[in-house]
Amino acid sequence: MMLERSGAVQAFGLTVTSSAPVELTAAGGVLHGYVALKDTRPRVTLGGPLAQRLVAINIGGEELPLNAANGVITLPLPAGEVKFTLTTR
Repeated sequence: MMLERSGAVQAFGLTVTSSAPVELTAAGGVLHGYVALKDTRPRVTLGGPLAQRLVAINIGGEELPLNAANGVITLPLPAGEVKFTLTTR
């Protein structure tokens, strides 16, 4: 799934809303992502049934827990080029 500019896209039970281009690929129970926003932190939120199964995000080897507020997860991404991995339960 790719969002080429800021906005929203929905596929496979996942809704992605982002302030920057974002790319997500699925492999088994893991989603691999990439986002690049040089000067500010990108705001990426995930919703839908698949988002409810996400439990952690790994950024640069550091695993952080994810919490859903009102069914939406906001990813804690830093500014710059970021590769991340989302783990499902």
